Amino acid sequence: MTDIESLRRSFMEELSKASQRSELEALRTSFLGRRSFIKEEFRRLPELPEEERRAYAARLNELSQQMQGEIDARVSAARKAETAKQLEAEWLDVTLPGQAHRVGSWHPLTEVEQRCLTVLRKLGFERLRWQMDKADILALTLAGSGSLDLRSVSHSDLHGQRFVPFPTES
Repeated sequence: MTDIESLRRSFMEELSKASQRSELEALRTSFLGRRSFIKEEFRRLPELPEEERRAYAARLNELSQQMQGEIDARVSAARKAETAKQLEAEWLDVTLPGQAHRVGSWHPLTEVEQRCLTVLRKLGFERLRWQMDKADILALTLAGSGSLDLRSVSHSDLHGQRFVPFPTES
């Protein structure tokens, strides 16, 4: 039979090296799992004489409980440390103003107009903006036959936008 005190010392050395929860779970499996030394010794207990069996089983149980308690305490401490680290990383000042959301949307015809303008710009056209006031309309009226012919004035002229079919110089 292997010395229980040497097993206890090796466990404490391994425990002092482990800091992550995954390392602690691996330590639990290696020292307390199905194929661990302690479980193998429990399987060999029926081979011992009655007097030795009780004393040895008590020592094995004590060691097993001590190992389980130490691992549980370390896992609990590791969980608390991970939670504190996560809370520190995800900290949010709730007193700050929130992000403003855009209210409303473009009218569907405005969206189509913007897409058309984008295509025309890619083809080399540029958009000129100008406002047509009453004096311009009067000048168009007087320049014509005395009446304003709306067929000769395009819709974009009346709204102050005209496309010039000349490539832009960049």
